[in-house]
Amino acid sequence: MRFHDEHKHFHMDAISRYRLINSGGQVVRESPKVAFCLVDLEIADSTLPGFKVNPTYNSCSHNANATTLTMGISVGWADVYAKELEGQSFDVSELMNLPPQQYTLEMTTNPTGILHETNRTNPKTTSVQVTIGQGVPVGVGGPRPGV
Repeated sequence: MRFHDEHKHFHMDAISRYRLINSGGQVVRESPKVAFCLVDLEIADSTLPGFKVNPTYNSCSHNANATTLTMGISVGWADVYAKELEGQSFDVSELMNLPPQQYTLEMTTNPTGILHETNRTNPKTTSVQVTIGQGVPVGVGGPRPGV
């Protein structure tokens, strides 16, 4: 855990990994942002058994001197970060000067196994195809796929 000065609350380190992979399978960028404040931010699925209407986790402590901290994501809730949020990106400036190419943007949750999960058989990975290069519009795109 560490206090994140830009966001003014605590983050849990090493709970995800973001990678940009070229068509040859090589990792061309890896994000330094691997820390999160886990809270019940949006309802993802209110039909799940155990879902509670009111969020259980709703703060990551704004006190930089806190000695204890509880955070999490409850059944049926999601913690969603906007793509514009500070630290939610990695630099692809050099790639923008190349001809357009398709890449895989990959996110793996709990790659080091530090989070308690009922099913620890495999890290959870999701990915989406992106095109980066000369002539490709910047700053467009929809919300992240899946939850």
